[in-house]
Amino acid sequence: MEKKIPSYHTLVKDALTCLLSIGGTATNKEILEAVMQKLDVNGILREKLNYNLGWTKVYAKKYGLISSEAGRSIWKINKEFSNIKITDVDMIVKQKKKLYYSNR
Repeated sequence: MEKKIPSYHTLVKDALTCLLSIGGTATNKEILEAVMQKLDVNGILREKLNYNLGWTKVYAKKYGLISSEAGRSIWKINKEFSNIKITDVDMIVKQKKKLYYSNR
């Protein structure tokens, strides 16, 4: 059975957790590799995961969780969230998502 790649909304938690675990700043490739390892994804699903991660980063940026440097190729956790614990990521993502959509 083929693995299903999570939607970009679902991947926000995984991407942020991976970004925290590799020091809070990473390239697109580093984030992709970390999430692939976390989700145990390889091969043909890499392209779909990479596509969804692109949208994930857009939404994480809109939520104020991350920002990009160097022409969008390097991502970092915003200062406000730089000291959060990985165990708090889910709660923070839910709060930011709710706040973002309530202000639209």
